[in-house]
Amino acid sequence: MTFINRNRELAWFEDLVRSLQAGRGSHAAILGLRRIGKTDLVLEFRRHHGTGATSMPYLNLQGSVTTPQRFCLDVLTVLLTDLCWKKKETHVDKLADRSGLDQSIDKATDLLVMSHLLDEELIQDITKLLGLAKNNNYEELFSLTFEIPERIAKKLKIKVLFFLDEFQEIDALKHYGFDPLALLRSVIEKQEHIKYVVTGSVISMMEDIFKDPHQPFFNQFSLLTLQFFDKEHSQKLAKYLWKYEHLKATPEAYTQLFKLTLGHPFYITAVCERAYFEAKYHNDTIDENLVDYAFIKEVLHTDGKLNSLFHYIYNSSLKRAQLK
Repeated sequence: MTFINRNRELAWFEDLVRSLQAGRGSHAAILGLRRIGKTDLVLEFRRHHGTGATSMPYLNLQGSVTTPQRFCLDVLTVLLTDLCWKKKETHVDKLADRSGLDQSIDKATDLLVMSHLLDEELIQDITKLLGLAKNNNYEELFSLTFEIPERIAKKLKIKVLFFLDEFQEIDALKHYGFDPLALLRSVIEKQEHIKYVVTGSVISMMEDIFKDPHQPFFNQFSLLTLQFFDKEHSQKLAKYLWKYEHLKATPEAYTQLFKLTLGHPFYITAVCERAYFEAKYHNDTIDENLVDYAFIKEVLHTDGKLNSLFHYIYNSSLKRAQLK
């Protein structure tokens, strides 16, 4: 999706970095519906600021919370990889994406190699962590995983803004007999060299985590809710997507597009792309009626992006309800 607007949110990120560099800083959480652009926002900020003095590792938790071992190894792998790049250890790219019969062995080896590149004392921590992982000592493993980033950041005299995408997925680790949120808070609440920015698309779960007074992270994170686009920026995105010499879009088409999508960036993108491919059957003209048709087809047809998204949300919600 094309990056449009979000200047206020990007400025918010810049404030987080400045505060962290000044020795203060706070953890932060971004809430927003699925496909509203949270990941795009994070990646856009990292694209322009990730080469600066602050390390900005990124991890999407979907797929990383299958086991505590996988999650902990993934957290440290993305962190140490980013720190190695900061130290100009460019040959680290040969480590992180190897494909093997047992990826956990690859990751363990990579962590030890990167530890050696960064700091000799770090090898002891990683060796201990790998032992805890092997012995299924989940609570100590989890705690050490989030103690190590502060230690290494302090030793290297660097600040770290760690992005954890789809943070609500961490709740799945409760099935291993420990409370990941309570443990995480006990470890990171006093840390000074590293702060976490988390995002989540299951708003009800994210609100429970950060707004429920009975939860460990109540009032511990600065919150930002990502909103839909207004009419102006919805039209700006649509104009970009419909920018072809042979294509004409009427003013009514833009009005109807905003009315149907309410400014949701992904909905706009899906309907605009559908309308573009259908326009060749309408004299290369997109009008109000074609926008209506494109929206209905996206929602109801099995190959529609909106149809697929809504099915995914429904099935995911059903699965969560069954687990409870």
